[in-house]
Amino acid sequence: MSAILEGLKKFWTGYSKTNEEYYEKRLVHEWGGIPISSVKIENVQISTAEDDTIHCISITTGVKTPYVFLPGYGSSGAMYYKLMKSLASKFDLYFVDMRGMGR
Repeated sequence: MSAILEGLKKFWTGYSKTNEEYYEKRLVHEWGGIPISSVKIENVQISTAEDDTIHCISITTGVKTPYVFLPGYGSSGAMYYKLMKSLASKFDLYFVDMRGMGR
């Protein structure tokens, strides 16, 4: 059933998860100044339910101190695009969208 609803949503609105990820990466790259190759976007499965995931944007090298952002109040990690470039030079960044917030 969810595949049918997803198809209808894409037909009526032009929405797709692929487009959503593309534009999120583009925002971080063009406005935040982060190379697209440095940005990893994933939905982490948190239970056995099909769509029970938490959205995460990470900008990491694996050698710096990790810094985790937990945006809330309706915002997503992409809203921090202005801070990303300066912080990425000092930290490995993780932007985790809380359930019901952001993407």
